[in-house]
Amino acid sequence: MSLEMEIFTLLETIEDLLENSKKVPFSNKSIVDKDEILDVIKEIRLKLPDDLKQAKWVKEERTRIIQEAKKEGEDIVKEAENRIIAMIDEHEITRKAYEEKQKIIESANDMAREMSEGTKEYADNILAEVEDTMATLMGNMEAAQATVNSALATIKNNRNINFIKIIDEESTDDNIYYTTANLNIRYGPGVNYKFVNLLHKDTKIKVESINNGWAKLNDKEYVASNYITKSKPKNYYESKSTTAALLNVRNKPNGNIILYRVPNNTTVSVMKTKNNWTQIYNNRWVYSKYLK
Repeated sequence: MSLEMEIFTLLETIEDLLENSKKVPFSNKSIVDKDEILDVIKEIRLKLPDDLKQAKWVKEERTRIIQEAKKEGEDIVKEAENRIIAMIDEHEITRKAYEEKQKIIESANDMAREMSEGTKEYADNILAEVEDTMATLMGNMEAAQATVNSALATIKNNRNINFIKIIDEESTDDNIYYTTANLNIRYGPGVNYKFVNLLHKDTKIKVESINNGWAKLNDKEYVASNYITKSKPKNYYESKSTTAALLNVRNKPNGNIILYRVPNNTTVSVMKTKNNWTQIYNNRWVYSKYLK
């Protein structure tokens, strides 16, 4: 006998049990043997085709997969929202930088003209004083006549000096500066170069050189020199460089959300450390092992 026929037979058995059961007086209800009915149902369940059992499993698995997909989708949306917020912050900073661009350029040009004119005047005064002194010495030092004449010729040939570099002998490190605002690091000396990282205000940095309004930190990092100073603030942050090829920047210590990645040898602010994690900006953390 096939499984289908066996199941139908068992169903007919249940039907017979119900039809032949005792009636409750004055009602449509019947008295049946509960154990006998349950035994028949159990036997039906055992004889159900495997396809039906598989369908039940598929239904349960489908529900689980849908729930997991829904949770993963919510996580993706949340991460996207955080990335959008970070991009909006960066866009706002860039917009303000462009608005200040013309003002900074005009101010830098004015300062350069004033410095050039003042330096030339100072140099001319110094040269004039040197000439007077040498002329006086010539009358008293006949033996040094040839040397004095040579010195005068050299001095006169250098009247067109534009700048005199004054070295502060008491300074221990002329390359140390401090940021006066939250400051973008870029790959080159200009706002058209790609953004690398953001330094927090009052961060101590080391500058290799300053030219045309841009300070060079190393071969691939530049910041606007208008926003750095040698005046040491009362409280400041140290800076370090990354050592990983691409270092993840997360929203919190050991956080699951990666905001962006910074390349090797990128300068970052060291605001504070917590359980092997370093805060480099507001709500931005990196693993301390990859800083030096």
